[in-house]
Amino acid sequence: MSWDDLKTVLAVLRAGSFLNGARALGVSHSTASRRITALEAMLGVKLLERTPEGLVPTAAAEQIRDVAERTEADVLDLQRAIAGGDTRLSGTVRVAVPYLFAVYMLMPMFQEFRQRYPDIQLEIIAGYAHTDLTRREADVAVRVTDSPPESAVGRRIATLDVALYGPASAPHRPKHPLPYVALDDGSPIPRWYVERYPNATLGPRVNDYPLALEAVRAGLGATALPTCVADQQSGLRRIIHLPDLRVGLWLLTHADLRKTARVRAVLDALAQALPARLGKRTARSSRSRRA
Repeated sequence: MSWDDLKTVLAVLRAGSFLNGARALGVSHSTASRRITALEAMLGVKLLERTPEGLVPTAAAEQIRDVAERTEADVLDLQRAIAGGDTRLSGTVRVAVPYLFAVYMLMPMFQEFRQRYPDIQLEIIAGYAHTDLTRREADVAVRVTDSPPESAVGRRIATLDVALYGPASAPHRPKHPLPYVALDDGSPIPRWYVERYPNATLGPRVNDYPLALEAVRAGLGATALPTCVADQQSGLRRIIHLPDLRVGLWLLTHADLRKTARVRAVLDALAQALPARLGKRTARSSRSRRA
């Protein structure tokens, strides 16, 4: 039984399907399925039961999961220990950034970084799902949160102000409010919006904040956005400030990687670029956490 076998079982169990497990591993669906079929034949037991609700792990698969998770932790500890002593300004750094900041704020900084450090290959992961720094899904994370994970080290770059925005071309009247543009997470219209505007209706749902911003710009409704981004966009109008929605912006890495030269270079570049783009007032809220 190889480490590839263990990784495949673990990925499929975590993802709940062969397709998503294969994607997480960066292999084809057929490769993942073939590995597990071969492992079942070698062990003489069934690992996964296919049901209408999805894959169900057998007792043997759960035993493999336990071993695979312990092995994965040991491998990742070794990788981070080796990477932590790497003093070369070369290699790959995976950077996880919220879409809104990646699209509207940080691309010029990444371009400048590439010019300064041509031997460091950036892999930019844009999204709001929290990447796991312990499992090295990312080396550096820019995270919108007030509660960063205990395993991470870094600094609070700013506290983000949030406001309600509507299209510059359309009025927003308390008795006839604009529809609320919401994320497609199934949640209802925010309570604060309904309390302020009892006649509120739901507008289109979108799967990320850049789409929400563009929907508002196009006149489809109103939504809450960080002021540091939305105030810079044409076609938007700030309606009200929302102090209760203020949230922290953190720059994080794993403790084992903070002295790795290429990771340190990315952290320093982001620590300089983000406050400059957020404005001096928000930059003064920076504080460190076990950095």
